[in-house]
Amino acid sequence: MKNQIERHYSAFKGELSKIFGFQKDFIFLDLTLGDGGHTEEALEAGCRVISFDIDIEAIKRAIALVPDKYSPLIFEADNITIPAPKDFNWIIVHQNFSKVGETFEKLQLPKVDGIIVDLGPSQFQILSPDRGFSFNLDEPLDMRLTKDQGVTAADLLAVLNEGELSELFTLGDEPFAKPLARIIVKQRTINPIKTTKQLADLVYKVKKGRSGKIHPATQVFMALRMVVNLERENINLLLPQLPQLLKKDGQMGLISFHSGEDKLIKEFINNEHKKGDLSVINEKPIEPSTFELSISPRTRSAKLRIAKKIINYKTAITITAVIFICLAAFNLVGTNSLSTEGVVVSEVETKTLKLEKENQIISVKIEEASQLKNIETLAESRGFIRSKSIVFVPTPPTFAQR
Repeated sequence: MKNQIERHYSAFKGELSKIFGFQKDFIFLDLTLGDGGHTEEALEAGCRVISFDIDIEAIKRAIALVPDKYSPLIFEADNITIPAPKDFNWIIVHQNFSKVGETFEKLQLPKVDGIIVDLGPSQFQILSPDRGFSFNLDEPLDMRLTKDQGVTAADLLAVLNEGELSELFTLGDEPFAKPLARIIVKQRTINPIKTTKQLADLVYKVKKGRSGKIHPATQVFMALRMVVNLERENINLLLPQLPQLLKKDGQMGLISFHSGEDKLIKEFINNEHKKGDLSVINEKPIEPSTFELSISPRTRSAKLRIAKKIINYKTAITITAVIFICLAAFNLVGTNSLSTEGVVVSEVETKTLKLEKENQIISVKIEEASQLKNIETLAESRGFIRSKSIVFVPTPPTFAQR
């Protein structure tokens, strides 16, 4: 192993095969690569895997930890010039998961059968020197996942007022948020708080060593990490994109370690369920088994929620009708019947109809009658997959002769 830090034990390790039903050529999206535990489990089961991580050091480490027989193709998201090969086995994308949708479009990646998002930091990130994540180390109070992010944890402690600091600590469910904010504002006028040890000692003093099962500074450090890396904001950007990346009956699993994150996930899944786009698999979150906790106590707060992509029949009928009206308006409905059974079609733009299959998107100007044959050819095919706002039409009517 290239790094002496012990490999991160992925939450629900060894259980993904059962949860997702891994099989050969199953396409799996791991949006939080980390040390590669979830990705490796999918690869070992014969899946084709797409992995994302914003931390380039984590990517390098994962490549070293995952067996050499799995050789990834690596894409820098800001420098994508060619689509991904259709026969890929393992792709790694260096990118924030909040931009997964646009990255899929650039790489022309297919819809996936399963998605995992693990919102907890890895042991490598916490224990790596000079990154400022750990209250057990004495180092600069940084906490940035990437150095191109401008604001550090020390910066926040130096500039936020007492009310803002209290609100920040509350994000981590810190019960001493107000007294901590008060003492930090007072302390920084005497000696700026720039190291992890300074902050950990200050928290310990305010809480008088009270910790229970966790270190007294755990919640303060977690809250700072969440704000420095815009974790809540990125989750809110990510969630609406996930259903659009899934095939019909594909499943998405989201692992949270904080009540606020779990609440966001639960509300999103329930709202999508009400709209008819997702099916709730587990009403209550899945928690780690006793066996897992005996191996990895750090996963004790992990919660896994799963949802399945379903067909929104109401929207499907509406879009089918819109397409028919557009074709009729431009006098493009020919004498041959046009069956759309089993087809997924994307949004109808002004005078434009888009169809997609196997990474190939065809956009047809519907005022050009000469191209109608292309539409008919694609529409009569089955198994089209969705890109962006699409609709699966399971048993729609036939576009008959006018």
